[in-house]
Amino acid sequence: TDPVFVFFFAGARAPHWQPQAQGSLTGISLATDRADVARAIYAGLAMSLRDIVETIEACGARVRSVRLAGGLSRSQGLAQMKADMLGRPVTVMAESELTTQGLLAVGVTTLGAFADIQSAARALEASGVTYAPRLPSGVTTALFARYLEAVEDSLALTRKEPECGQA
Repeated sequence: TDPVFVFFFAGARAPHWQPQAQGSLTGISLATDRADVARAIYAGLAMSLRDIVETIEACGARVRSVRLAGGLSRSQGLAQMKADMLGRPVTVMAESELTTQGLLAVGVTTLGAFADIQSAARALEASGVTYAPRLPSGVTTALFARYLEAVEDSLALTRKEPECGQA
């Protein structure tokens, strides 16, 4: 079996929200090599995104598209892994530093070049490369089930149990 990585370095973020949670790397053996660990890290990041998307959709909202930005969006391998784990296309934005782009939208709107920030943002937005899923859904569903087990194990380790005599 491949290792499973749970990315809780600063506690569990969405959708679990447990600040004391700690990350984990499980399923390793003497046969595990660096490539296995690297693949597990990418898969863990991609499956954390799937966890968020599935939670949003379970609440009744529809996720129409997934767009990637920021430093890690430059990794083609991670973008492909996210498309595979989500089972839907993901688009890497042409501009990875969206904070700067947002500030530009505010500035040009303030200067009167656009009627509102939404118009400025649409004009400045440029999509980049879109990655389509390549792995069969049966494979990713099995991997995701193992990931959710590892998440639950990580969360269980940091849950506070009442001490003797406290309720």
